[in-house]
Amino acid sequence: MSNTWGKVLDQASIIKKYASEVDVAVIKATRHKMCIPKEKHVRKLIVYSHEGSGQVQAAVHQLMKRLEQPDWIIVLKTLCVFHRLFKDADPGFLEDLRWRGTIFPLSRFTDMTSPDSHYQSAFIRKYSQYLEEKVILYRELKAEFEKDGTLCKNLSIEDCFVKIPKLQRQLDALLSCHTNEINNVLIVHAYEMLLRDSFKLYRGLNDGVITILEHYFTMDRKSANKGLEIYKGFMRQTTAIIALYDSSRRRFTIELPELKSAPMTLVEALEEYVRDLEEGRTPQVQPAHQLSPQASGKAKIPDNNLQSPIITPNLIDGFDDPVHAHHPPPPPPPPPPPPPP
Repeated sequence: MSNTWGKVLDQASIIKKYASEVDVAVIKATRHKMCIPKEKHVRKLIVYSHEGSGQVQAAVHQLMKRLEQPDWIIVLKTLCVFHRLFKDADPGFLEDLRWRGTIFPLSRFTDMTSPDSHYQSAFIRKYSQYLEEKVILYRELKAEFEKDGTLCKNLSIEDCFVKIPKLQRQLDALLSCHTNEINNVLIVHAYEMLLRDSFKLYRGLNDGVITILEHYFTMDRKSANKGLEIYKGFMRQTTAIIALYDSSRRRFTIELPELKSAPMTLVEALEEYVRDLEEGRTPQVQPAHQLSPQASGKAKIPDNNLQSPIITPNLIDGFDDPVHAHHPPPPPPPPPPPPPP
């Protein structure tokens, strides 16, 4: 639809008398206008999310209705509002989505009104899939790795094999959003939120991989094969996230960490260990990868083999603030109602 006709139809939606202030806030936050969702409307939705399940359900219902619009501007702004609410809304917002089916049915979304609209539609399809993966992961594990990058610290090996592949799936969905055509403020806004999520997801993945490597050369064949596949995925994702950050530094004034490629030499040792187990030989670990006993009695690969993927705390601490510097902190929950007289 043309910009003019889109504005007319969207204004008609706003003029219509809605019974709920939540509906009005959603409509105004996602109206057909080339600007990021207005903060005052998004903050209203954040406040409403703290007022009980009724308000949450109303917001979700109206946001999902906005996703049905054929206009890429409205749909992309709605996805950005969802993303922001994932970060700052009451946990009940995501809990409500947990019990629904597909939240972002946009795998075939296409706005054909112009060549640019067609391109924006491609980004929307990828972005919506990332947000869908976030909901799926929460449904499966009730975890939000992009909100807390420390969730993978000190996991057991069994938990690593359950959680890390799902985390890698979410990170893959995010990396698929990488584009070299960042040509409007809405994609810039979405990209900033994706960058913020990416680092915490990668930090969690890094922690989980280190735990696997610490125990790898004591694993049986089945577990070692799982660990090898996770590490190969980690190498591929590290290369992809380095490319994402390199291209983003040229476009954004955002402080991003310097990451190094995961070491290839370690793959050779991991693969040789698996081959030894498969052929019934006693595994022979190369001297550079010899295990050193720790005080806890657990085996560990020396630090010199893990220096490349390790992320230093100062980079982690310095990453979040610049990305969302334009966002004020989320409002506190409303005070409880006074007791009846």
